[in-house]
Amino acid sequence: MLRSLLLLCAAMALLVGAGVAFSQDKDPLEEGKPVAEHGRYDWLEGKWQVALKLRDADGNWFESSGTAEYRWILDKRFMQESVKCKLDDTPYEWLGIFGFDKDAKQYTAIWFDNLDITSETARGTCEEKTGAMTFEGERSPTGEPKVKFSYVLKKGDGDSLLMEVFEPANGVQRKVMEGRG
Repeated sequence: MLRSLLLLCAAMALLVGAGVAFSQDKDPLEEGKPVAEHGRYDWLEGKWQVALKLRDADGNWFESSGTAEYRWILDKRFMQESVKCKLDDTPYEWLGIFGFDKDAKQYTAIWFDNLDITSETARGTCEEKTGAMTFEGERSPTGEPKVKFSYVLKKGDGDSLLMEVFEPANGVQRKVMEGRG
């Protein structure tokens, strides 16, 4: 029994030692630095006046206007999106955080807003030629079933901002939000 316990302790010490040696092979400060893909967000930085079109549950469009601000946070590791507008007389705000997961080689996003208590997450790609980013995710509106969505972020005409959200309806992806700035 004592011999087995000693062998187990020795094996654990070897594993821990190997883990320490492995982790010292890579400099965590270098591994955590932004990579070229983070630069795909650079054009967003700044404040934008946006015109929003949103579709209600009945399929009707309504319009709003507001501001969108994009700024780098955490030493240019993430781009923060802050949008403020009104839905009728109700203030509506959302906060998004965009990044790039270099291990998964995917763009990442998470959003929160002041009209719900859930978050939306998505992973995406960036079109090489145009820089258009398409994020695919699934959201869970409070008390409702999960909904798949696509969030497209790209340059519109000239250097304008274009945000689009698509969700399935009757088996077809339909646009439910458009923002132009």
